Order: sequence, then structure tokens, then C-alpha cells
Amino acid sequence: MSTGRHFCIWFDDGDGVEVVCGCGARAVLVVDEETGEQVLVTLAEEPLALAATA
Repeated sequence: MSTGRHFCIWFDDGDGVEVVCGCGARAVLVVDEETGEQVLVTLAEEPLALAATA
């Protein structure tokens, strides 16, 4: 049993848009066009039935 905090390690999922963690979390990298600042934004989880039809 783990009581520690989980830190996601992100990997490219192959579609060139999203990244994925081993825990199943997904995120996208958002880049500010004016400043070049990069922010990794986690995506809301979709219900499995919806994810399967998307």
C-alpha cells in the first residue's frame, strides 16, 4: 500500500498532441505564442464509454 504522492512522468502517446502518464492521466502542452511560455495542462478524465467512441 502506497501512502506517498504520485508524480506523473509524461510520455508521448504517439498522436503528436497529447502526452500520457503510466497512471492514465493525459495532458497537452500549451505554448503562449507571444512569450513562448509553456504550460502542461492535464485533461479531465472521460468516462470509458465516451472515450471508446471518441
